[in-house]
Amino acid sequence: MIGGNTAEKFVKPGDAVLASVDGGYSHEFTTAQVHTFLKEEYGDNYSIPNPIKFAVFEDHLLYATNVPKFSPHINKIETLRNMQKIFQKHTEVRDYSAEGGISPGICHQVAREEFIDVGDFIQATDSHTCMGGASNALTYGVGSTEYANLIHNQFAFVKVPESIRFELIGKLHPGCTAKDVILHILWNYAAKSETLDRSMEFGGPGLSSLSMDERATLCNMATECSAKTGICEPDSVTIEWLLKRRDSLTTEEIEKVLFYQTKMQFMTAEYM
Repeated sequence: MIGGNTAEKFVKPGDAVLASVDGGYSHEFTTAQVHTFLKEEYGDNYSIPNPIKFAVFEDHLLYATNVPKFSPHINKIETLRNMQKIFQKHTEVRDYSAEGGISPGICHQVAREEFIDVGDFIQATDSHTCMGGASNALTYGVGSTEYANLIHNQFAFVKVPESIRFELIGKLHPGCTAKDVILHILWNYAAKSETLDRSMEFGGPGLSSLSMDERATLCNMATECSAKTGICEPDSVTIEWLLKRRDSLTTEEIEKVLFYQTKMQFMTAEYM
């Protein structure tokens, strides 16, 4: 997937490349830094090329106003909130600000529902960005400096990670969930550093029995496994889920992306 976003079109683990980025998002903890970095580097009139695939979220500090522990810091928190609003108006990225004290949702959940598509390469300033891998997108978290670069220049410096594949077989017993599966993986593999800095791939016949929310749980927990990211193989469940949420997408467009990925794929992952 990284290879498809590079000039070389083929990469292998360990390669250091420049890869185009399809989208991303930041939240009120980090957006102020991004805005400041861009102003200092490119001037007050900087712009970003593709705002529709980028977003800001107000979800991390939403309830700080009424929490006594945060009272000494409330002025600084308000500054972060206001600077995010300034950034959003300046760039016209998607706006998921709170209204009436209510947030539209958690950033990595809303992003996968509304604008992360199959085959996308997404970077964002949240450690659980990897949740987007449920839709067969390559998604992971980065710092504010990296994000400022990629949202302006639309590319990122990437070291291609190794992959570790988890072949899922059979169906879960009643009362057992995807959270149990990923905790089992964490205990048996992540605890031994076998997932460290790797892309965790989830596939096999057992994946078809998991809903998209359960797949999101697997990918979301990749960061707890100290992995680079998590990603699920796409299937008819993936396509149907996306089509219900994307007026602009067609089955043909999704299948075209999947065909390209299959054509470019080289199986280099370990199997577990």
